[in-house]
Amino acid sequence: MSHVSTQPISGARNAQYRRAAGSVRDSFVRFVILTVGFALVMSAFGIWMVGTSTGAPALSLMKLGVSLFMLVFGMSLITVAKSGDPSTTP
Repeated sequence: MSHVSTQPISGARNAQYRRAAGSVRDSFVRFVILTVGFALVMSAFGIWMVGTSTGAPALSLMKLGVSLFMLVFGMSLITVAKSGDPSTTP
């Protein structure tokens, strides 16, 4: 049978655990943001690879607007993910 300590964790050790958990969480969030940004950028180009029938000019204009939005938003997400922790940058 294992013995479980009922003593509270010291303040320094508790802070160390919180820092480690925060670091893992921040890394995961950065990975997700980077992945979503990359997917949006690739989708912006992928919209034009999908063949459509004759298509009206208004449809091409909508595709252009959507692809530009996805490209700009995706690049913004990649820039945010690559910039590091926003709380430590001046």
